[in-house]
Amino acid sequence: RKRVMREKNRIAATKYRNKTKEGISELQEAEAQLSKKNSILRAHVECLRNEILSLKTEVLRHGTCDSPLITEYIIKTA
Repeated sequence: RKRVMREKNRIAATKYRNKTKEGISELQEAEAQLSKKNSILRAHVECLRNEILSLKTEVLRHGTCDSPLITEYIIKTA
Protein backbone atom coordinates (compact mmCIF):
# COMPACT_ATOMS: atom_id res chain seq x y z
CA ARG A 1 0.00 0.00 0.00
CA LYS A 2 2.83 2.42 0.84
CA ARG A 3 4.56 1.44 -2.37
CA VAL A 4 1.48 2.39 -4.42
CA MET A 5 1.21 5.75 -2.63
CA ARG A 6 4.90 6.47 -3.21
CA GLU A 7 4.57 5.60 -6.88
CA LYS A 8 1.56 7.89 -7.27
CA ASN A 9 3.41 10.65 -5.45
CA ARG A 10 6.49 10.16 -7.65
CA ILE A 11 4.38 10.35 -10.81
CA ALA A 12 2.58 13.46 -9.54
CA ALA A 13 5.88 15.12 -8.61
CA THR A 14 7.37 14.34 -12.02
CA LYS A 15 4.28 15.67 -13.76
CA TYR A 16 4.43 18.86 -11.68
CA ARG A 17 8.14 19.38 -12.41
CA ASN A 18 7.61 18.89 -16.14
CA LYS A 19 4.67 21.28 -16.16
CA THR A 20 6.72 23.86 -14.25
CA LYS A 21 9.63 23.52 -16.70
CA GLU A 22 7.25 23.97 -19.64
CA GLY A 23 5.76 27.05 -18.01
CA ILE A 24 9.20 28.54 -17.43
CA SER A 25 10.19 27.84 -21.04
CA GLU A 26 7.02 29.49 -22.33
CA LEU A 27 7.62 32.55 -20.16
CA GLN A 28 11.23 32.81 -21.32
CA GLU A 29 10.15 32.59 -24.95
CA ALA A 30 7.47 35.23 -24.43
CA GLU A 31 9.99 37.49 -22.68
CA ALA A 32 12.43 37.15 -25.58
CA GLN A 33 9.73 38.00 -28.12
CA LEU A 34 8.51 40.98 -26.11
CA SER A 35 12.05 42.22 -25.63
CA LYS A 36 12.65 42.06 -29.38
CA LYS A 37 9.36 43.86 -30.06
CA ASN A 38 10.27 46.49 -27.46
CA SER A 39 13.59 47.14 -29.21
CA ILE A 40 11.84 47.52 -32.56
CA LEU A 41 9.28 49.91 -31.09
CA ARG A 42 11.97 51.98 -29.38
CA ALA A 43 13.81 52.31 -32.69
CA HIS A 44 10.56 53.37 -34.35
CA VAL A 45 9.94 55.98 -31.64
CA GLU A 46 13.44 57.36 -32.22
CA CYS A 47 12.78 57.62 -35.98
CA LEU A 48 9.50 59.43 -35.32
CA ARG A 49 11.19 61.86 -32.93
CA ASN A 50 13.82 62.62 -35.55
CA GLU A 51 11.10 63.16 -38.14
CA ILE A 52 9.26 65.56 -35.80
CA LEU A 53 12.47 67.52 -35.24
CA SER A 54 13.10 67.66 -38.98
CA LEU A 55 9.57 68.88 -39.67
CA LYS A 56 9.76 71.53 -36.95
CA THR A 57 13.06 72.73 -38.37
CA GLU A 58 11.51 72.93 -41.82
CA VAL A 59 8.60 75.00 -40.48
CA LEU A 60 11.01 77.37 -38.72
CA ARG A 61 12.97 77.82 -41.95
CA HIS A 62 9.78 79.20 -43.45
CA GLY A 63 9.29 81.64 -40.60
CA THR A 64 9.80 84.63 -42.88
CA CYS A 65 7.04 83.51 -45.23
CA ASP A 66 3.73 85.32 -45.03
CA SER A 67 1.77 82.18 -44.20
CA PRO A 68 -0.63 82.76 -41.29
CA LEU A 69 -0.49 79.05 -40.38
CA ILE A 70 3.29 79.07 -40.05
CA THR A 71 3.25 82.34 -38.13
CA GLU A 72 0.57 81.00 -35.78
CA TYR A 73 2.54 77.77 -35.21
CA ILE A 74 5.74 79.68 -34.43
CA ILE A 75 3.92 81.94 -31.97
CA LYS A 76 2.27 78.98 -30.21
CA THR A 77 5.48 76.98 -29.87
CA ALA A 78 7.71 79.89 -28.84
